[in-house]
Amino acid sequence: IAEGMATDHPDAYDYGTQVTLGVIGQGGNARIYFPHNGGMCLKSFWNNGNSSGWLTMLNHKNFVNYALPKDGTAVKATADAAGNNIQTTYAKKSDLSSSVSTTSLTVTGATSVPTANEGNSSKAIANTEFVAKSIASLVNGAPDQLNTLNELAKALGNDSNFAATVTAELAKKLNSTEAESTYATKQEAGVPYQIKRNTAYKVGDVLTSPSLPPGCVIVVTQAGTTGSTEPDWTTIKSNMGGIISDGTVTFYINDTLSKHSIGDIVYKPTTKTGEHEYLLPLDGQAIDGDKYKRLVDYLGTATLPNLNGRYLRADSTPGQMVDAGLPNITGSVGANKLWSKGSSNGCFTHHTTSGDFVDGKSWQDYVDSISFDASRSNPIYGKSTTVTPLTYTVRAYICYA
Repeated sequence: IAEGMATDHPDAYDYGTQVTLGVIGQGGNARIYFPHNGGMCLKSFWNNGNSSGWLTMLNHKNFVNYALPKDGTAVKATADAAGNNIQTTYAKKSDLSSSVSTTSLTVTGATSVPTANEGNSSKAIANTEFVAKSIASLVNGAPDQLNTLNELAKALGNDSNFAATVTAELAKKLNSTEAESTYATKQEAGVPYQIKRNTAYKVGDVLTSPSLPPGCVIVVTQAGTTGSTEPDWTTIKSNMGGIISDGTVTFYINDTLSKHSIGDIVYKPTTKTGEHEYLLPLDGQAIDGDKYKRLVDYLGTATLPNLNGRYLRADSTPGQMVDAGLPNITGSVGANKLWSKGSSNGCFTHHTTSGDFVDGKSWQDYVDSISFDASRSNPIYGKSTTVTPLTYTVRAYICYA
């Protein structure tokens, strides 16, 4: 398509502003339109019986020869109008869009090249956006005090052998395994050692566990090695008076905050017991020898004494039941008509009166009365007006842990 055709050219037809370049007509009569001096020239040719079917376009106004086949396919041009070789003189657009081959390139003014993808390590041009992103990725949000190489060097003490220095210093530190098995933590230092799994203990070792209530410690009664799993501490806490097995070790729990010691007899005005009190009523009951083993071992029996209605008394032989009773009251009295032969002892006393001679014979005595006083037999009598004093009843208990 040719635009802007001049209509005043001597060889041109007036087709307006648009003329189709090609074959017009049938057979050997053809018209060829071609550009010339800013316009379009029309030239008519005759086939002249050419059996090849080609139309020959003659040189006209300094234009080169062209051949146009009848099927409309033109021969590809190899030179421009000035005769310059097209392939060696011009560059393809596809080549220009991907690369420029030169040993020296000077560019002035603002430039722009595509931004390479992140991590690109090829020979592609790196624009400022690519460089900024790469630096930001390297810094990766590091704090201002550590986002330059100089700051990092200062942080490392300007030590070029920092890794070796750190390794050497770490070698001076105590191994964690050795520390755990040899030394106590601050928490452990203030309390007995915490019981551990698969660990040997000897008789008398005092241990603790975070699973026990505050103040409770573990006292080893049989040497051995603890098991690999934790014992049932919930059951243990409800069995404070018994002996617990853990692996081959046996122990009991001692509450250091307990208000009493095993075997203490405690009187309570009610049937209530308080915190850190481990008490059983002394009512003659038979207790579990395993659950209350420590108390059974202390008493030597699994049957508790029954103190209901009884009073305590100190004795060189403790633990004895003494039946109730009073000392026996004894005494005697004797009489004779002669005063000199009258007698009395114990709780009895006789009283005499004097009389006249009877029938003119010797002096006569006779018993006038006999009195009874139990205190003369035992001074316990007369200390009270009743056999049972005023009483306030309480509940008697014994401590088992």
